[in-house]
Amino acid sequence: MCRIKCIYHKDSEKKIFFLIIYIDDILRASSDLSLFYKVKQFLSTQFDMKNMSKVSNGISIEIKGDRPEGH
Repeated sequence: MCRIKCIYHKDSEKKIFFLIIYIDDILRASSDLSLFYKVKQFLSTQFDMKNMSKVSNGISIEIKGDRPEGH
């Protein structure tokens, strides 16, 4: 069984951001692309990071998104 160690959540001005950390993986999700990239840029200045492919399933969580529909 997987146990997520850290989930950070920011909710302000109708913008939502999640940062999920499991061992050495980070999953980011946001309702606002500018906030998404701002956090990514900040984290990359603090840590050695590499960008992996788009996630559709991770940590036993199915992830669905539809950018044209805004989901």
